[in-house]
Amino acid sequence: MQTRGEMVVVGDRLRQFTLFSGLSAPEATTLGTFLERVVVQAGDVIVRQWDEGDCLFLIESGEAAAQFTDASGKPVRLRTMGAGDYFGEIALITGAARTADVIALTPMTLLKLTRQLYTRYLSHAAEVEQELARTAAKRATDSIRKGKSLDNDTG
Repeated sequence: MQTRGEMVVVGDRLRQFTLFSGLSAPEATTLGTFLERVVVQAGDVIVRQWDEGDCLFLIESGEAAAQFTDASGKPVRLRTMGAGDYFGEIALITGAARTADVIALTPMTLLKLTRQLYTRYLSHAAEVEQELARTAAKRATDSIRKGKSLDNDTG
């Protein structure tokens, strides 16, 4: 069980993520008590393209690469992410399949936000909803553009 001080520290850390910067200290502290901390090793596949997704991951420490597999089966890197970034927002808000693999480049510590928790505690927070929607739209568009540019390069 977390002490009150530990809970406040986690809440403060959550508010440092752009996604949660608009939450009040009590809201972030409450949310922090429900998040699951996940530790992964370098080389671990955290999420797989086309798998069903029901959660978002916040990166506390470490680095990961998001990549998709093109039509020829070749992996294409979309972006590298580090502490303060998050991924999984498209699956979280749409219920769609994962659009990319996310692979740990270094050992990582992540915080896992499930769809159930999101719906229960954050769907009322308009600024969180808007930030997730903006990020999801941008990343989906970037993936499509990257895929189309590859198609144009091959023929």
